[in-house]
Amino acid sequence: MLGRLLVVAVLVSIASACQRTREPPESAPVLKGELIATGDYLDQPGQMEVVDDRLVVLDRSAPMVHVFHLGGAHLGSFGQKGEGPGEYRSAVHVQRDAKDPRDVWIFDRTLGRMSRLRFGQAPLPELQEVVNLNAGTGVFLHPVWLGDTTLVVSAISPTHSDGRLLLTGRTGRVMRMIGKPPRHPGSAAIPTTVLQHAYEGPLTVRPDRSHFALATRQADRLEIYRADGTQVAEVVGSTGFLPEFEVRERAEGVSMAAGDDLRVGYVGIASTNERIYALFSGELRSEAGANSFLGREVHVFNWSGKKIARLELDALAVAITVTPDGRQLFAIRHDPEPSVARYMLPPSATGS
Repeated sequence: MLGRLLVVAVLVSIASACQRTREPPESAPVLKGELIATGDYLDQPGQMEVVDDRLVVLDRSAPMVHVFHLGGAHLGSFGQKGEGPGEYRSAVHVQRDAKDPRDVWIFDRTLGRMSRLRFGQAPLPELQEVVNLNAGTGVFLHPVWLGDTTLVVSAISPTHSDGRLLLTGRTGRVMRMIGKPPRHPGSAAIPTTVLQHAYEGPLTVRPDRSHFALATRQADRLEIYRADGTQVAEVVGSTGFLPEFEVRERAEGVSMAAGDDLRVGYVGIASTNERIYALFSGELRSEAGANSFLGREVHVFNWSGKKIARLELDALAVAITVTPDGRQLFAIRHDPEPSVARYMLPPSATGS
């Protein structure tokens, strides 16, 4: 047994302030995807975003950014390994700019910085600015722009424990915490950083910037907030499983340790002004192995937290994104080879 503290995930009832949902019937429609991008230049693509009429895909190896036309034509790739302007160590998140449809932001977790690029007449974008998040507040996992000068951040921060997420300025300086800390059995005895790691997950900001949503990677829950940080809903699935983990003690400090009994929740998220699209796994690592961090189900919510639909993709996906009108969904696959597939969404899932 690792460490002194074993925290067992149990099914719990959620407070009345939270919104509990039930899974729709198992006969969810299976969407058939069309492969639009595949090639030797793709290594392990991880995240992507629709920017105007282009699809921007982040990859593990250099060149780390690939650009496609939405129809599938490969327009080019860029982004070498390094620390200079236009270079990356770990490009892990991409977000289109809310004000200018030509602009895209790429977050490098290793370097702790956001790079803004602009598409013009050329197929590939040009670097506009670099924003260094050097606040020394911990590890930023999923920073996304909530406004022109404000970021909402899922982070591991030993100095901030009285909330769920960080609200920071352009330098990464924490302005305040928002949301409530995760409610987990025995949480009072769990180190802050371990609890934050166990309940981390991807973020999406509503394009009109009025709301944002957090999907928990290792639990069956989705949280929706207004831009001022007040919670709209905490949506819990029918199983309501919580993270299963241990606290590992090392010479350099404590950390989260997870084994085969870990069940994976939401692995990706995207949104339009009408809908939230969350990619769900639900698999145990003991049964699915590495595939437990991939998803086939797409849960569709409105911004009040009501589940609108459950869709099923025809293949496991690493990540998803959607067009602003919600009519097309793109999914990254790794098997049998790295590729991007396009799906046409049913009208019930678009909200238009």
